[in-house]
Amino acid sequence: MLLGFLVLVSALRINSLQHFFHCKVSLDCDVDILVKLLDWGEDGIGATAGIAALRASFRQEVAVWQKLDHPNVTKFVGASMGTSNLRIPSQNASADNHSSMPSRACCVVVEYLPGGTLKQYLIRNRRKKLAFKVVIKLALDLSRGLSYLHSKRIVHRDVKTENMLLDAHRNLKIADFGVARVEAQNPRDMTGETGTLGYMAPEV
Repeated sequence: MLLGFLVLVSALRINSLQHFFHCKVSLDCDVDILVKLLDWGEDGIGATAGIAALRASFRQEVAVWQKLDHPNVTKFVGASMGTSNLRIPSQNASADNHSSMPSRACCVVVEYLPGGTLKQYLIRNRRKKLAFKVVIKLALDLSRGLSYLHSKRIVHRDVKTENMLLDAHRNLKIADFGVARVEAQNPRDMTGETGTLGYMAPEV
């Protein structure tokens, strides 16, 4: 994936460390993708422990995600680490109008899913009871995705509604492999307290 061929459609979420963008591939504007940017900072000079942890998480995410291929796992497109002077032109602006990017960044590019996260979907529909067949379909999609990951000996370790994305037909796909890892031969080698507290199993 050549980052120079990306055209910005919209900024989905931006904070001090991570930027999420909906983009199209300029060579074929029918292809929608999601770009997740992480501020790379200066090359190891004065980097905080938090930044170092995010860099390690990014490397882990790419290492795991690039090997996966399943209908219920968000499709990995490509990644770039330590990209300098990244500029993505806006789809609805003049050629000299570009999105503001970190001076040095790493990014992961995946398929864009217009349905948003499962959490957003549940919030939008909180005032009504979801149809039983909808609940069953979402549960089956999640279980199939997790079953595939486990067949590859991959433990996601942060399964939550924010990390489940929906396509235009409400098919659920697992995303965000920042804390995922390949299962160790010895269970004692697996770290325990990883993930989001509210979604952790009681025994953890």
